[in-house]
Amino acid sequence: MTIAGIGGLPTVADTALPAHVRNGTAEAKDAYRTALAFEQVLVQQLTEQLAATTGEDEESASAATSTYRDMLPAALAEGITASGGLGLADQLYRTALGPTASSTSPAAPSVPNSPETV
Repeated sequence: MTIAGIGGLPTVADTALPAHVRNGTAEAKDAYRTALAFEQVLVQQLTEQLAATTGEDEESASAATSTYRDMLPAALAEGITASGGLGLADQLYRTALGPTASSTSPAAPSVPNSPETV
C-alpha cells in the first residue's frame, strides 16, 4: 500500500518503512515517509547533476537514448528508496520526532571506520 505524496513529494510504500516505524504510530509513519520522500528527491537531484556532467553530446543522441537518459535519475532514486534509502531519512526521522523516535527505534547502525567507531 502506498500513500499519496505529501506536498508534491513522491509516494512511499509501506514496505520501504523499517519494522519499528511500520509498527509505530501514524505520526511516526508519516514522519518517516516524509523523510524518505525527501531523501528520494535529494538523490534524484544529485543523480541529475551527475548525469549532466557526463559530457555526452545531446545533439548526436537519438530521441530514445535521450528519453532513457532523462529517466535514469528518477529510476535510480526510486530504486534506492525502495531498498531503504541511504540512511539520511532515518536521521531526519530521528531529528523530527526527537526522544519519541529514540524510544521506539533501534540504535542507528554504526558505520565502519567512521569517527564514532574508530
